[in-house]
Amino acid sequence: MTLTFETLEKLENFFRVRQWLHVLGLVFLGHLYCGPAFFNLKALCFSIVIGFFYLAHGYTLNDIFDNQIKISIPKRGAFALSLCALILSLAGSAVLSRTALQCVILGHLAGMFYSAPPFRFKNRLFLDLIFNSLSFVPLFLIGYAGGKMIDPNALIFSFIIFLYFLPVQLMHEMQDFQIDRAFKQKNTFQTLESPQTPILLFFLLFIFILSSHLFWLEGFISIGAFSTNALFAIALCIYISVSKIFTKKIDETFKGNYKIITRYISLGYGILLSTVFYFGI
Repeated sequence: MTLTFETLEKLENFFRVRQWLHVLGLVFLGHLYCGPAFFNLKALCFSIVIGFFYLAHGYTLNDIFDNQIKISIPKRGAFALSLCALILSLAGSAVLSRTALQCVILGHLAGMFYSAPPFRFKNRLFLDLIFNSLSFVPLFLIGYAGGKMIDPNALIFSFIIFLYFLPVQLMHEMQDFQIDRAFKQKNTFQTLESPQTPILLFFLLFIFILSSHLFWLEGFISIGAFSTNALFAIALCIYISVSKIFTKKIDETFKGNYKIITRYISLGYGILLSTVFYFGI
């Protein structure tokens, strides 16, 4: 069967590629973390393809159980397409290494616990942040496995990536507040609202900086990586302060570019971190 442009467009909408394409930068970061001597363009491209199918499965699984499938398709067909993406990501990671496959399996399980009943942790206080963040960590390890065997250093920085996603996910929940309320989602932001949410954001960013500092003192990460992590946390703290979410009423008027601004800050963070990894700063 010939794939038409219309069919490809429907697949792109179903898998929500535009929503997460930038997240594949984590795969690139993981590969750079191996060091310049281990950079391999072919392996990097293969890792990105694995990450592509990994994200495609995770996002569609969430849409299916949210009853928010982006195209007109029977639920059975949606499950079949999502399952294909799952199989391709598992098969690809198995080619990289057994450890990479194990990390991808754990990531898929975290995504399932987050999205699917009976767990449905996306509607549980704090568990939504934890399991959503855990589901992104394997992307970094997929990239690393394209250059080297996954080792303790990679796992340590993966933990930092996990801590990074905790406040980022909370910012996303703020952005999607009205949609989540309309679909009766009960995530952390819906439960805490304000002013507890900004306090939690500052606390999570403090843990992010503190952990980075401790890992630097122990010699697990470089001064460049620690400084970049600190700059990201400071930038996000400044935005949280100037956006004045402390004083905003949580109702139909609660609006802001929380997700977009956080994405821009993260983009700068990723560029700086890539530079640090590549030059060994």
